[in-house]
Amino acid sequence: MYRTIKITGLLALGAVTALLLLPAILINKTSSVVIPAVILAVGLQSMAAFWALLWALPRSNGAFFSVFAGDALLRLAGLGVAAWWLWSRHQPYTAPLIILAFAYLLLSLVQIPFFYRAR
Repeated sequence: MYRTIKITGLLALGAVTALLLLPAILINKTSSVVIPAVILAVGLQSMAAFWALLWALPRSNGAFFSVFAGDALLRLAGLGVAAWWLWSRHQPYTAPLIILAFAYLLLSLVQIPFFYRAR
């Protein structure tokens, strides 16, 4: 059952990432790959964090919260690196950063039911 939760959770995160990528690719007027690349990176990072959190869930509280805090710091660093990269290239950064934060929030909300079932 635990393995089934992990697989369905990863599939759900992959599906939501694909659903987020579809409009980003279709609406992209400037043929820039920044926003789709950001969404894909967020999806892959969320899948890795989900796998790591499910790995740490049956272990000690220290292991679980270390992975949880590390994921939060990684997401914050990702926001910072994305902001710096966009700023240094003199590209508009409002839309990519809002999309990045929204994708992180949405993918985090997708993960919650799977953690509830796994405990």
